[in-house]
Amino acid sequence: SFYYAVEKCNGAGVCRKSIGGIMCPSYRATRSEEYSTRGRSNLLRKALSSENPAKSLKSSELKEALDLCLSCKACKSECPANVDMAKLKSEYLFQIRGVGSYAKSWHIKNLGNILKIGSKAPDVFNFLQSSFLSKKLIGLERQPPLLQKKSLSDWWGTCKTNNEDCSVTVWVIVDIFTQYYDVSIGKDVLNLLKKCKVNIKVVFPKNSIVAMVSHGLLNEAKNELKILHSQLNDAAKNDLIVGIEPSEVLVWRDEAKSLLNGRLPNVLLFEELLLELDSLGVLPKFSAVQSKVWVYEHCHQKSLAIAENLTKAIKLIPAIQFEIINGGCCGMAGDFGYKHMEVSEKIAHNSLDVYMEKINPQDILVATGTSCRRQILDIFRVQSKHLAQLFNQSLKNEC
Repeated sequence: SFYYAVEKCNGAGVCRKSIGGIMCPSYRATRSEEYSTRGRSNLLRKALSSENPAKSLKSSELKEALDLCLSCKACKSECPANVDMAKLKSEYLFQIRGVGSYAKSWHIKNLGNILKIGSKAPDVFNFLQSSFLSKKLIGLERQPPLLQKKSLSDWWGTCKTNNEDCSVTVWVIVDIFTQYYDVSIGKDVLNLLKKCKVNIKVVFPKNSIVAMVSHGLLNEAKNELKILHSQLNDAAKNDLIVGIEPSEVLVWRDEAKSLLNGRLPNVLLFEELLLELDSLGVLPKFSAVQSKVWVYEHCHQKSLAIAENLTKAIKLIPAIQFEIINGGCCGMAGDFGYKHMEVSEKIAHNSLDVYMEKINPQDILVATGTSCRRQILDIFRVQSKHLAQLFNQSLKNEC
């Protein structure tokens, strides 16, 4: 239950550490107890134990404390009691939902449709979303990313793949961020697969499940999971399923387990797909990349995935020189960085300054999450890549 999940916190205070790991980014930026995992747990416990829990849950102190939770999931793996504050925040928002909260999260619930309509006239959409009125309405404190001129689904519709009768089939789940914003990354993923000995099936979800979950839209997230699950019904037992955005992939290993019944599809991260394709002998030959590569993982990967898989995948590129950035959260976390700019920037500097100073202009920086790449670009003015772009560069280097 919600109450017993809150009670898991034993007060050890590991979330108040200042170095090592990720937990807790908002506490590290503010040094305020209420913005630590323990502080939030205590506030939730106090509200749920009060004479009127329904009223206490809506207190401004608790709302503010949870509003500054980035849902990074670090506490899920780093807290000795495995307190999952991201899940508690989602459940909290679900429990206190009302007409006002639904109005505030309307754009999240309908984000896929908004972007689909906007893609018909991207210049107009980009102008409108960057206007003072739009940012004020949604609560943005900085410029949002720009919609691309052509969506990935439009581009893919004009493409032809020669691999139609291979023994291996790969299903690619293209999240709405790749579909409309990171189109070039989507192209690199699909172009790389076209050079493999595989059949390619592409699925375009209509909404962001992870955004719905983080905003407490659990019923909506459940429905989207069911729809996507049904779209994957035709996948054979030995087919491979991969997602491009880590946070959307890892929903299937976390929230989907409590929102759906029955057997769930095994959705792979991109690096996990590379390892599977390598074991099947269908990858093309990669060539050396001359630059040093720095790799920054999405927080959800650090918490829910096996770190060694990323290292093993990168080593598929011959003689590659790389270093994993063991910094904390980047501070973007979906729309958090747009709505809490000052705290977001402080988190970024706390986590990444020491590494960004070491990266030379000729080096390559890989950041696995779309939020991470955007934050690094906005704060440090450095363009980072998706892992697929690194491997495509390796193919282009082939003589």
